[in-house]
Amino acid sequence: MSQDSNDSIETPYGWVIMAASLLIITMAVATNYLVVVGIKPMAEDLDWPRWVTSSAYSCMAIGSGVGGILVGLWADKRGIASALALAGVSISIGTILVSQTNSPVAMLAICFVFLGMFGNGAVFSPLIANVTKWFDRRRGIAVALVMAGQNLAGAVWAPAFRHGFDTIGWRETW
Repeated sequence: MSQDSNDSIETPYGWVIMAASLLIITMAVATNYLVVVGIKPMAEDLDWPRWVTSSAYSCMAIGSGVGGILVGLWADKRGIASALALAGVSISIGTILVSQTNSPVAMLAICFVFLGMFGNGAVFSPLIANVTKWFDRRRGIAVALVMAGQNLAGAVWAPAFRHGFDTIGWRETW
């Protein structure tokens, strides 16, 4: 059953929301690639086994899942802007803290809490939910485009971080 375009909630501004969401997710998910590209250089510099640095990615992924639920509930009550502000502050603090750490436990905790739970967790799920509010006829493509930010981040940030690690070191790149 087709919906009359006069009854649709879609406006051109919805596409602005979608594009901004795509950009924000692409920026936030960059932290995943800091860990992925940095597994070897970080482990070598800190004299840690690679499983420690690779576990940072798992900590971020689990934290993001937990945070997506918690911050999603919070964003439903407070709005998307507060969730994104939390994410910006958390990711900024988290990357600075990881760049200064010499403790495996501290690095894993920082990745779980700052980069995962209150970083990517405060971005990904709330933005996906938010973009669905702007579309009814083209919701599927809008959500797919926003979710593509994860893969776009890999295409953009992985080579940039590799260059940073090779030229200025992992701490400065973080």
